[in-house]
Amino acid sequence: MLKDLQAKPSPGEDDVHTRPIPNSDYSFRLWGKGLELKREYCLDFVHNATGKPVNSPFKYELWVVPSTSAPWLPGAVKSRIYSLERCFGIPQQDILPGAEKFVLLEGTACLLVRPGMRSVYFKVPIRSPPDLNCNLGDVDQIKFS
Repeated sequence: MLKDLQAKPSPGEDDVHTRPIPNSDYSFRLWGKGLELKREYCLDFVHNATGKPVNSPFKYELWVVPSTSAPWLPGAVKSRIYSLERCFGIPQQDILPGAEKFVLLEGTACLLVRPGMRSVYFKVPIRSPPDLNCNLGDVDQIKFS
């Protein structure tokens, strides 16, 4: 599983989501191949002009924040997120260029804080859940939405 967290996505790979960061030369890139069972995604930053991954040399901070659609959920406390490499004790300046990544759970609400600019709010996508009926036996299922 650590191998899945270390790998960056290949061009054309499924389950890759790239979105430009407003008023920035960078985009978010989320991917989750091999992380489906853990309900996780990796996130990195890519340069818009080159499409190449970059580390976060800019003074951006990534935070987990309460969801705007369900702020009452437990664990919804604002806390800063650090890259996987920083969590393993690698100093920022020693992270190989373009290797930095963040690990996020599906459905996590995040805030990118940018000094002197508007912050950017986003939610990590939620994959379609597995068919739970296979674990519950022969049941009827009711949905309220």
